[in-house]
Amino acid sequence: MIGVPKEKEPALYAILTEPNPIAVYQKYYHCLSDCNIVLFDGKKDTNISQHCIDKAIGNYYIMGIGNYRNAVILNKQFWEAAATNRAKQAPVKIGFCIDFDSNIMSYLPKALKDGRQDDDFCKLLWYIKSNHYALTCLPYSIEDSLNKKGMKSTEKVYQALLYFYAFSRLTIDPLGEQDFKNLALDIDIEDYQQADDTWNEMIRLREHERDKEKRTKSIYCLLLETMILKHGVKKPYKKKMETMIRFVNEQLGVYLENALYLCGLYLLDSNHEGIRRFFSKMQPAAKNLTDKIAGMAWDLFHISNLPEEMRINSMEKQATVLNYFITRDQGLKDIIQWNPVQRMVFDKDISIAKYKHSILELPIDEKTLRSIPQSQSARERLCMEGDLETLITVKEKELMNLRNG
Repeated sequence: MIGVPKEKEPALYAILTEPNPIAVYQKYYHCLSDCNIVLFDGKKDTNISQHCIDKAIGNYYIMGIGNYRNAVILNKQFWEAAATNRAKQAPVKIGFCIDFDSNIMSYLPKALKDGRQDDDFCKLLWYIKSNHYALTCLPYSIEDSLNKKGMKSTEKVYQALLYFYAFSRLTIDPLGEQDFKNLALDIDIEDYQQADDTWNEMIRLREHERDKEKRTKSIYCLLLETMILKHGVKKPYKKKMETMIRFVNEQLGVYLENALYLCGLYLLDSNHEGIRRFFSKMQPAAKNLTDKIAGMAWDLFHISNLPEEMRINSMEKQATVLNYFITRDQGLKDIIQWNPVQRMVFDKDISIAKYKHSILELPIDEKTLRSIPQSQSARERLCMEGDLETLITVKEKELMNLRNG
């Protein structure tokens, strides 16, 4: 586990994998008392006092990356209260936050400034406000600042930020749901100040942030390799996965389990409609193919980054904050539902998520699977010293040669 102290690894591995995490927490409490542990894979018991559920409104989706309705949160505050039979008097502090993605952000000015609202979007806005959810545009600000085509239109980006903050500030009293059909927001000086702050942070990210950019480019490169193996290599499935994992270990230098699992499932010709729908953009004859693959890479990045976002929010709020996506992307919804997070651990420094499905479920040779942990040190060196940009150029050229026959 990268970034985890050696003495803490057995406890974290056990809490993420053992069938009875409560017993594990009790056994390793001395190691885990500074962590927030969130379990989504239990029965219908929960120790949180508020509930937020996935919701579909027309083609808009509000969804978490796990089954938040079943959430059980283990931390020092709750455990000490439970030990003295005061658990009911010390409920876990919980908060919910909804992330607006790029699609929703780009639509806000059209809806709240120009009045071009569809009924479903009005219902969506009303639902969010009537439930008093906290909002963030972090996925949008990260993606637009680090995307090579992002921040090209200063006016469009700034307008999206302005109307996001105006909507965030809006109170619904004395408004009713019908009022949202003709809602036109006035921009306040506070909205300009917050938009300025976010815009300046986006510039800072564009100039200095390298970790998130590298992770997204690594996912993009993995998707390129997946498409090359899918459409350009005539090998049995196990040989394709052997090639892919060797690529991860010896060229990419980054192990991204959820992305690797989903790519492996795609290579397997999965019958799951959601997997087929998400990867349907990766057709050799598709227009703007690399742009579409880059968009898919950002989707997978946002899913993988949400536990880290929850960690930061929880540390800031001194509570456990569960984040939701709001999106119109059916493919993104499908893969989250297919492979949700079952358990999470985070403290002041790290966040780790365990997903429902893993690469161990795919028909891969044991020798190939063993190479993953055996190559961790080599991958870490390659991640630090390798030339990712050159690798991407090579893979894009391979893909274009495949397209051109």
